[in-house]
This record gives sequence, C-alpha cells and structure tokens, in this order.
Amino acid sequence: MITTKIEQWVKIIALALLAVSALMYAGAENRMATSGASFSVDADATVSATPDMATFEFTVLTEGKDATIAQDENIKLMNQALDFVKESGVSEKDIQTTYYDIYPNYSYPCVDYNCESVIDGYTMQQMVKVKVRNTEQLGVLMSGVVENGATGITGPWFEIDDSTDLEQQAREEAFNSAREKAKQIAEAGGFRLGRIIDIYEWTDSSDLYYAESARAYDATGSGSAPEIATGEEDVIVNVTITYEIK
Repeated sequence: MITTKIEQWVKIIALALLAVSALMYAGAENRMATSGASFSVDADATVSATPDMATFEFTVLTEGKDATIAQDENIKLMNQALDFVKESGVSEKDIQTTYYDIYPNYSYPCVDYNCESVIDGYTMQQMVKVKVRNTEQLGVLMSGVVENGATGITGPWFEIDDSTDLEQQAREEAFNSAREKAKQIAEAGGFRLGRIIDIYEWTDSSDLYYAESARAYDATGSGSAPEIATGEEDVIVNVTITYEIK
C-alpha cells in the first residue's frame, strides 16, 4: 500500500518535471525565433530655410553718487527705450526683462599704507530681450533703442518660428536614404530585409543662428541702422533604423 503511494508520487513529480522542461524548451525556441540576426543603418538629411524671427538684447547702464540717482536715471532711459520698441509695433509678450541689478562701486584710498574700501557711487544695470517677428524691422529697432537710451546691444539671434514642416521634410528624406542604404547592404550581403525592429531619431533645428556682424554694432547712437544679414537656418534630422535579417 505504501509502496503504491510512493510510486504514484514519483510518477506525478516526473510528469511535472517533464512539463516544466517542455515549457522551458518552448520559451527558448520562441526567443531564438524572435531574436534573430539584425543590422542597423543611419542617414541624415538637411533642409535649409530663411529665418523669420530674430531676438536681440539691449542694456541700459547708469551710474550715480547714490543708488537713487543711478536708479532714477536708469529707469528713465529704459522706459524711453521700451516706449520706442512698443511704438514700433513689438507686442508686450515679446519683450522680457532678463536682468536688473544695482550695486556699489568701491575705491581703495590709502593713508600711510593703510588702505580701506570706500563706496564711491553706484551702478544700475537693466537688460531686456526683444523678440522681433518681422526681421525687416530688426536694424531699425536695434539702432532705435540706442538712440533712446540703450548703452549696449547683444545679438541678434535668428530662428524659424515653426520648423515642424521643415523637420518633417528632412525626416522623410533621411528615412528614405536609410532605407535605400539598407537595401543596398542586403543585396551586397545576399540576404533579404526583414521587419523594422527599432528606429532612433535625432533632430537639430540649429535655431538661434547668431549674426556675428550685428553683435559688433557700436551702441553710440550714430543715428544709422545697421545692415543685418539673416542668412539661412539648417534643420537636420538623423535616423538610425535597425532591420531584421531574413
């Protein structure tokens, strides 16, 4: 009786082990079927266009014997420059204060080799960023803020307001180029292309194209508008596609 029960348990355990082994084997076969050989190709495409938007930044810097004098003069000049920008048609949403600071200036007088720091006036500085959606206005705006109180200018930087269509065009060209390259590799290697396993994309719109010549504009209130060259912006899309080998 006891022997019979032991034999039954042995048979049950043996069957269970066989079932587990079968499942493990099936899983291994499935992994082998789905993790076959593969290869990757990459390609990129570039689409260029003329920027339709620009940004520049201007500074108002003033000094005074006390902080109030420096600040009052700075605010007066900044408001004058801002009024000009707004009257020129730039929306308030495209005007942003990026820096506001007032700090003491020090001198270091010495008596019998004993030196000490003494506050010798104050400096006030404000910086404002302006986004220009009509690039034909750019030169007039940059010279105009100087004539109305700005003491320095940085920029401009150019960009395309909406590069979606350009990115899509570059994406299609890059994808087609990568697919053609994959076909050529498959033909040379004597195999057929399988399904696409993975796609990786990298995009560089290269916005904020920098006009070096414009940065050199001398903010001295000469009364003449600088000539600004917008150039072109490149939208680059790179794709890497991994194919299954058949």
